[in-house]
Parts: sequence; C-alpha cells; structure tokens
Amino acid sequence: MVGRLSRDSWTGADSCRIIVSGYVSLPLVSLVGVSIVVSLTLEQVRIIHLVKQIYLDVTNVDFFEVVKRQIGLHSTDYWTPYLSAWSRIGDYDAEAVFNSLNSGKQLVRLNSFRGTVHVVHTDNLPVVVRATGPRLERWVKKHPFLKKLNDSEIEEMLEEVLNTLEDKPLPMRQLKKACPEIAEGMRWLIFLLAARGLVVRSTAPHARSTQTAYARLDKWCPSVKVPEIPEDEAILMLLRLYFKTFGPISVNDFAWWLPWTKTKTKKALEALDGVVSCEIGGKPYYILERELEVITSYDTLIEPIVVFLPYEDHFPKAFTERFWYLDEECRQRLFPRSAACHWPEGSKAKRAMPDTGGTGVNQSGEIRPSIWLNGEVVGRWEFGETDGQYYIVYDLYRDIPHAAQQQVKEKHHRLEEFVNNRLLPISKKG
Repeated sequence: MVGRLSRDSWTGADSCRIIVSGYVSLPLVSLVGVSIVVSLTLEQVRIIHLVKQIYLDVTNVDFFEVVKRQIGLHSTDYWTPYLSAWSRIGDYDAEAVFNSLNSGKQLVRLNSFRGTVHVVHTDNLPVVVRATGPRLERWVKKHPFLKKLNDSEIEEMLEEVLNTLEDKPLPMRQLKKACPEIAEGMRWLIFLLAARGLVVRSTAPHARSTQTAYARLDKWCPSVKVPEIPEDEAILMLLRLYFKTFGPISVNDFAWWLPWTKTKTKKALEALDGVVSCEIGGKPYYILERELEVITSYDTLIEPIVVFLPYEDHFPKAFTERFWYLDEECRQRLFPRSAACHWPEGSKAKRAMPDTGGTGVNQSGEIRPSIWLNGEVVGRWEFGETDGQYYIVYDLYRDIPHAAQQQVKEKHHRLEEFVNNRLLPISKKG
C-alpha cells in the first residue's frame, strides 16, 4: 500500500525511499548492464504519475514550482495554467501569478510544443526554445507570405520588428500600425522571432485575455540567456526533463508531444544513460532506472485521489498512448469532435453523445475538462455561467466508491470558489 512518498525518490538520489503505510523503506538496486523487462501494472503506472504530477505530496510547492516541474503549462485558454496549478496545489494567490506573467518574473508565455502557447518557467526557457524553436521556424517559413521572400528580406523584416520593440512591449495591432509595410506578415514574423527565443508574449489586459503584447526577451527578462545549442542536443536535454516529469513513456508518446520522428526518438531513448525497458499493457515502454525498483514496490493507494483537470491540461496531452488512463469507451466523451458536446445549456444536454463508434473523436487531441480517480479518467466537467458567476456541471461515467464521490463533490465546490473568488476578479476588463 502506498501512503506518502519522500521527495528524493524522484530527484535522482542514490538511495530512493518510499514510505509505505508509514513504515517500509526500499533501497534502489542498480540495474546497470542488466537486460531486463519488468511488467508494470496499470495501477503502478497511475501511482507514479500521481507522484510526478504532485498529487501525493504538495509540501512547499507553489505555482512557480508546478510550472518548473511540469516543463510548461498548456495555455491555449489563458485560464488553463491557473486551473492546472489549482488541481495540484489547491487554493493560491492567482493575482500574484498574473502579475508575474505581466512582468516577466519567473514566468513567460510562448509558442513551443506543437506550436501551441505554454506558460514556461524562465529556468526552463532556454532548453524549451532551443528544442522546439527550430521546428516551429521551419513550419512558419512555409507560410505563403514568407515563402515568397529570400532570407535577406526576411532578416531585414525581423530586424525592423525588433527595433520597434526596443522601448516597450506592443500588442499586435500597434506593431502593425508601427510597421505598415510588413503588417500583412506581422503574425508570422513574430512567430519566427519567438522560435528563435528573441520575442515572448508579455502583458495582457486581464487574466483571460488573449490580446497580449509582445516583448523582446532581452528587455522583458534581461537575466535570461538563451545560448546557442544544436537542435538535437537541446531535444535530448528536453527528453531528460520529459522523462523526469512524465515517465514511463513510449516512443510514440515523446514523438507526439514534441513532436519528433519515431526513429530519432527510439534512438535517443536507447542512448540515454539510466534508462531501462519495461512493459505496460503488453506494450514496450521506457523508464528511468532509479525509479524502477520504487515503482515495482507499489501496491495500492490508501485513500482515493480525486482530480479535476481543466480543458487542455498539459498532463493528458503529454501522451498519445492513453489506454492506461482512459477507457476506450470514454474516449469520444473526452475528445468530442462536435462542439454540441461541450455542454452546458441544460443538464440533460451534457449526457448526449451523438456518436459511440469513435468517429466523433477529435483527432487533433483537444481534450475537454476531466475528472480523475487514482490516476484514471472517470468523468467530465464543464463551466456554466449565470449572473456573472461560474458554476460547474459534471458527469461521472461509472460508479465510484462513496468516499470518492464525496471528494468529487468537495473538489467541485472548492473549484467553483477558486474561480469566482480568485480568477474572476483578475479576468475583467478595465
């Protein structure tokens, strides 16, 4: 049985310790040079992820530490990072986080993994930029506006944008006004500068506004340096962080998350020090050697762990192999293609799923808010709004124990309180 885990189990300590029901300690046995495939149960896999996602020990963990440990929080919806952190550490000062994002202190927003917006800790910014930026640049340069230009012309335009941002951050509208001759391609030029680690998103009018200004990184975060690192080397550095945060993983997982080719991913995984093979659900996986002895000692959780993850939370999106946390029958509920399934307008509508054969699944991977029990999806939730206040509608997809039901109700009410008392006040215009 698993109670609480000591933090050094996951920080590379030579001797890992797991506190089982308050008593037992297990030393780590070195597996260097040993060819071994250990089969892990789904429950063991879910427990290790609960540990890494900061659900079993939140001692001295704040928003900034969550962002740092998780590499980056998905931020297509600008509320998602706030809600992702709340799901892990509970109530916190959301206004202080907004002020940090609006000042460049510890946190920045940028396009990174798969080109999407993430909130990233400044400590992780250099490796994230160098690992994800080159691919983003290659993608951006395929846009018709840039394809018709030669390299010299592109560089001249980028220099003009940087000079325009010399004195202060500017929103897109003002950038276009200041540079009318290149206004047509401003969005793509900003993408290019972001891919190179020269520009980041900066101030926003309020916490849910996507009307962010753009700033030069050297002005916005003067202490942050992004050294020149070859792309493949930076990806290997990021892979190590990914392992620490999301392992055990499959080849397909990392190839999807970054993205990268499966061939290069497999070669990199096999070359990494301290990585061994394991098996989950009959499929090949990789795990850090120092974690293997600890994870195989797991039995079961002492008490239920209920989690409300927001829309597009970074954790479920870190994997393309989702069988260990998501029942196939629930897949079209969590990844619905139709906006009609995004609820609410009435409690009856929320349970209607038009398609049960899988054709209603959103293949882009867009994931709705979800309810988890002990590391497995058991339901969904969505926001509703009335008279300027938010409420939560949820649906459980299977029977769960009474104690877990009570946790669902408690988390539901606490989340409503956090949203209405912490997020709404910093999410209004003016």
